[in-house]
Amino acid sequence: MIPAHAAAVVVAALLLAACTDPDPQLAEGSRGRNGGPGATETSKGSEDSVESAELQVVDGELRQTIWTIEGEVYGLADEPRKLGGIVHSPLAGTYSPAAVLNPANPQSLTYSSFLRGRPVVRVHDFGSGKDSVLDEGAYSLAWNRDGALAYFKGLKPRVRDPARYPGHVIVRRSVGAEPVRWTTEARRYIVSAWAGNRLIVHQLRQGWPNLVVFDGPKRKRVLAEGAALVALSPDGARAFITKEPDPTPTVSVVDVANGREIETFTFSGEVQPIGGQPINYVADSGAWRGETVIAGVTGGLAVFGVRENEIVLEKVLGVDPDAFPLGLTELKSDETGRYVVAMAELMQKPRAPATRTALMECDLVEQLCVLGRSAPSFQPPRPVYNPSRP
Repeated sequence: MIPAHAAAVVVAALLLAACTDPDPQLAEGSRGRNGGPGATETSKGSEDSVESAELQVVDGELRQTIWTIEGEVYGLADEPRKLGGIVHSPLAGTYSPAAVLNPANPQSLTYSSFLRGRPVVRVHDFGSGKDSVLDEGAYSLAWNRDGALAYFKGLKPRVRDPARYPGHVIVRRSVGAEPVRWTTEARRYIVSAWAGNRLIVHQLRQGWPNLVVFDGPKRKRVLAEGAALVALSPDGARAFITKEPDPTPTVSVVDVANGREIETFTFSGEVQPIGGQPINYVADSGAWRGETVIAGVTGGLAVFGVRENEIVLEKVLGVDPDAFPLGLTELKSDETGRYVVAMAELMQKPRAPATRTALMECDLVEQLCVLGRSAPSFQPPRPVYNPSRP
């Protein structure tokens, strides 16, 4: 979502921004910069065995990514596609994608937006150009391979107090199907991903959320307390999660079907390659490709190898903190795991009214990143992706 140690502060700012319709005005592109109980196998970090390097960043255009900025989608065709609304999902942060292509119909894009102070889920058809509101008081999206759509729906459509906005998890078998309530009590939920036919949801509370699983309607169980989802394995059977630091950050692989913790890695003295800052958080919303997991960490990203009964920290790659003070978030990769896209908040310029955020594409082999256009951080550019597996 965001750096875990600063989650409460950043989310609070996003929630306040969510109460108004987004500012449609965007400045020009940013300038380039260089610079459940069960047996657990535990592995500790080792500074000597970890590759550490700085990612170099230059100006350019994003070419590997489908992404949105304001009300446009890039990467699907030679020209940007115009949407009927502005992609805007502050209530979910990065626990959930802001826009997702329907896996059962790639011509259909579902995205979070705002309309007259109300969060809404919108559906855009690229074939016909039709763009319509599917539901009001709704946000956070998850599509499964069979075309079932899950999202959160508040008890009331208008957000009066973002910190107190309870509702239910809703599932539709298709866009046109009747909504079915999967929750038994109204709480603050963020729908994140399908793991096969199981639904992964963050249940918000004070501090870190609980990660819960729905095995079906009204069949909820806790997968991990005080934890957030980084990524699902390609087969959807395992979840790579990040836990509330106590006192150092820990990541684990958990069996989605039964909640058993299979593997755990605890950081032990690893530092960022730029300035030697200790790694004190692992962010949610990463990528799992093959036996590799990529996640945001303090000042950059980490590459983990996930083997049988073992998690190995293989690389720590940093970005210039004077240019990107919050490091990298919402990392997504191509099928090879070599190329990743990430959000990066830019250092605020003197007298600028707000910070700005840009997307960047990185080649982890060449250790080179291309920085794309920026937008105000309360309404940042976002990648279009589907974290659900398979």
